[in-house]
Amino acid sequence: MSTAVKLSDELVTAARSEAERMSRSMTQQIEHWARVGRAVERTPGVSLDAVRQALAAGRRFDSLNAEERIVALGELERLVFEPRGDRSFHRERRAAGEGYTVLDSDGAVVEVGPDGTRRVIGKQPPTDDRPPAA
Repeated sequence: MSTAVKLSDELVTAARSEAERMSRSMTQQIEHWARVGRAVERTPGVSLDAVRQALAAGRRFDSLNAEERIVALGELERLVFEPRGDRSFHRERRAAGEGYTVLDSDGAVVEVGPDGTRRVIGKQPPTDDRPPAA
């Protein structure tokens, strides 16, 4: 049995990208993430609140138990390798009248001002799996 659900464009784009790297379909990738998330939430000894506090620098990472560290490291990896960045962070920076930087789809470092203006400030060197920009 399958059921149609609405997903954000952001999640679908991330799932499509990750699915390609992991040799899965986009549906398989989303199902995998759902199973992992369910397993984490059901794992005794993992306090998602403690993990969230550590990620927000409100708690020391070394105060987490082994299972919580795995969850925290997975979330850190997602944040570090999410090329579009954390949207809530971007909203918070703009609301505070501050800018931030992101990587665009070509790997260029883009400075985004508080008013939303964008300026390319650097380019990432091409990797083996990406052709050089023309």
